[in-house]
Amino acid sequence: MANVVVEKLRGGDIVLYTRSETKKAVISYRLRVPGEANKYERKSTGFTDLHNARRVAEERYDQLAFRQRRGLSAFAPTFEQMAKAYLERIERRVEDGTLSKTRAHTQKTIIKHYLMPFFGKMVADEITKPVVEHYHNWRRDLYAEKVPYPRHIRRSTNGKRTYTANAETFNNTVINLIFDHAADANLLAPAETLKLSRVGNGGKRRGYFTEEQLQQIYAEMRERIKAAGAHTYRRHYAVVFYHYVTILLHTGMRVGELRSLRWCDVVPFRKNNVEYCELRVVGKTGKRTMVALPEAVTSFNALRAFYREKSDTLDENPLCIINFDGTPVGSFHLQFSRILHKLGIKRDQQGQECSIYSLRHTYITKRLLAGVNIHLLARNCGTSVRQIEKNYDHVIPRMKVEELVQLAG
Repeated sequence: MANVVVEKLRGGDIVLYTRSETKKAVISYRLRVPGEANKYERKSTGFTDLHNARRVAEERYDQLAFRQRRGLSAFAPTFEQMAKAYLERIERRVEDGTLSKTRAHTQKTIIKHYLMPFFGKMVADEITKPVVEHYHNWRRDLYAEKVPYPRHIRRSTNGKRTYTANAETFNNTVINLIFDHAADANLLAPAETLKLSRVGNGGKRRGYFTEEQLQQIYAEMRERIKAAGAHTYRRHYAVVFYHYVTILLHTGMRVGELRSLRWCDVVPFRKNNVEYCELRVVGKTGKRTMVALPEAVTSFNALRAFYREKSDTLDENPLCIINFDGTPVGSFHLQFSRILHKLGIKRDQQGQECSIYSLRHTYITKRLLAGVNIHLLARNCGTSVRQIEKNYDHVIPRMKVEELVQLAG
């Protein structure tokens, strides 16, 4: 059946038509996209009366014309288009060393396995905060087995696994990065980007360890090395884990930064007859050079000697932290959590939960109390002065105690 033209608007750029001659037929529009040669959009207005149909068509035309004047593509991109553009950016950042391979892998997994299948063909301006909340609910339902797992996603074998607040925050961060990159690529106007906030603990710091707790942790790690005896497999992990913890505690590195650290990135030097080392790391904030405390240098030397004694092949491995078979270590979170559980170390004196990340926060806390310049410390740890002031406000008064006492006097 031929279309019946009802009315032409804007010099013929908008054509209203129906698919039948009945009075109650729904009116559709065909409009020529402003600034685009031979490009049209056809949609139903959803109305049978001419007044409302005309309003819908002209509003849409004005919307496309506005985007064209702003130098943007007339049509808002789909999420899939924006995600693919951002995936290309991830690859470029990995190549130039401004993004670690571990973090890149995590972002790509979230995008390919969850975000793209869920948002897919949705247009950018259709993705609102309520829609994103629906996505988070879907992720929660996946782990709760309330909805079936998509075929392309490997089903979790951990029955206790949940979609945590931290996971939700990280997903929000990835979505923000996709929209921000779309704006940088001129696919969206800055005002059209989505700004999702973090959820859960509101950015509170993790717990830090007291000297007594650290002594307990080290005593347990030494006991595990002793218990491993001559068993090469168990001894490997006990020794590597011991130095892994020591390096984190005396550098303030993030766990992912240490897992990807290579021996060529460890540069020893001496100052005032004390041995230090310069570390070239790649983390979530990009490349940076940091300095390790002497205790970390001792662990690096001991670890290298352990590899050399155990196997020439392991000594040639470019990574500092490796499995028994020479492959990269996935995580030591579980081992560390078991030690904390055994020792009954759950929270610090401030009531914050302790974990392997607390080693980094212990380092920062101790460096602040030692009087290290906050700007230098922030640069060394790959964070900002603002973040340190926000997350370590419990330390600031003790840092400035002499000044505060003088003011009080």
